[in-house]
Amino acid sequence: MSDMRGWIEELEEAGELIRIKRPVDIRTEMGALIWESRDKALLFENIVGYPGWRTLAQAPGTMRQVGLWFGVPATKAVEEYSRQLLGGPTRCEVVGGGPVKEVKWLGEDVDLLRIPINQCWAQDGGAYIGAGLNIVRDPDSGVRNMAYHRHMVMGGRRVGCQMRTETHQWRIYQKYESRGEAMPVAIVIGHDPSLYFTGSWSGDIDVDELELAATLYRNKYGKCLELVKCETIDLEVPADAEIVIEGEMPPGVREMEGPFGEFQGYFTAAMGMNPVINVKAITMRRDAIYKTLLNFRREGDLMVQFNMSARCLGRLRELAGGLDIHTVHVSGDLITVIIQMTQRFRGDAKFALIGALSGPYLHHKIAIAVDEDVDIYDPEDVLWAISTRVNPQRDVFIIPDVRGHTYDQSLVEIGEPGRANWQAIGSRMGIDATKPSLMNDAEERKKFERTRPIGFGKVFLKDFIE
Repeated sequence: MSDMRGWIEELEEAGELIRIKRPVDIRTEMGALIWESRDKALLFENIVGYPGWRTLAQAPGTMRQVGLWFGVPATKAVEEYSRQLLGGPTRCEVVGGGPVKEVKWLGEDVDLLRIPINQCWAQDGGAYIGAGLNIVRDPDSGVRNMAYHRHMVMGGRRVGCQMRTETHQWRIYQKYESRGEAMPVAIVIGHDPSLYFTGSWSGDIDVDELELAATLYRNKYGKCLELVKCETIDLEVPADAEIVIEGEMPPGVREMEGPFGEFQGYFTAAMGMNPVINVKAITMRRDAIYKTLLNFRREGDLMVQFNMSARCLGRLRELAGGLDIHTVHVSGDLITVIIQMTQRFRGDAKFALIGALSGPYLHHKIAIAVDEDVDIYDPEDVLWAISTRVNPQRDVFIIPDVRGHTYDQSLVEIGEPGRANWQAIGSRMGIDATKPSLMNDAEERKKFERTRPIGFGKVFLKDFIE
């Protein structure tokens, strides 16, 4: 099966899924259970007040599960993703129907409150659609755009939607708004991970993220990603999605939205006047599974950090000088980039650090470069490299007065959320925790060879356990 249900089966077969059969309250219990089980996917099968509904969470919630989907070890997932995207977009196929059309709520039947949309954080302004992917179309180019945005339920037929001013969908909405037109929006909930991976991709505004998803989809399943036309708006959505919410974002309308627990673990950009979506239709599978997502740590951040890591890896490998970059890992808070590399020539590490801090994402505030003998997925190992290989006066630099992410509480906020002048100003820091260079400082480099036990990398405990 090439949909979210097939993904559930794949997770279960790998021992990566826990089924929760006891009754769970979406307002008082579900968020805490998702937070506790950050290592396994959860399928809630008995939701209080919503008979027949199920909810999937934390899928994928770890790099181990990401590697499972790509068929590679967790440590190779970023490189595999980056490699597959080099193939470019793949055309989707528009078909006449699909499972997402089995049930249609139109007109007076439209009611978001019939769906088990949960509230995760105690201070949230209400229930949020965390795993909803917005699909819109650029009115000038006709190109679709797909991205995550937070959606606060404001009743049965309205949701608030916060879009940061640097995002593609904000720019597209501005085009509609300048013409006095409503922007059609489809919110897709529940699909296989190909959509969730590429929904966090940050590339050119003329790239259709659905077609990037189609590339991953084709590589995994050997077939085309099928789309169906919406019922009430001029957009196409995946035919085998679980739920699709169709609506319009009217021009010039702003309503109070928030607060919401964001990816750094704070109620950043807590409340503000933001656009709204008026819901016109909801289509779904007959026994639809709701997909939820907990922001801050694991799935909520994983989707974004995975894309950031792949994007940064590709960018660094394209820089002049032929940098020897092994892989990249963006931390769970999305702010720190860790580069694993071999510094062949003096200055390579600093060049890579500057590249990582000037990429397509505003999130990155700290970049750390380490050698191939450091496990970038192990914070203790990274701290060891910083502690033993960094001379702060020589190996740390700060770039002042640059734009940062508006959700970063440590920066100076300028402007007002929901307005075009909303920005943040701060600084960025690079830390060179690599060994001296291979070509220019070979003798000095020998001093930093790690101690290893005899047989390291050749003898393994699993081979000695009955």
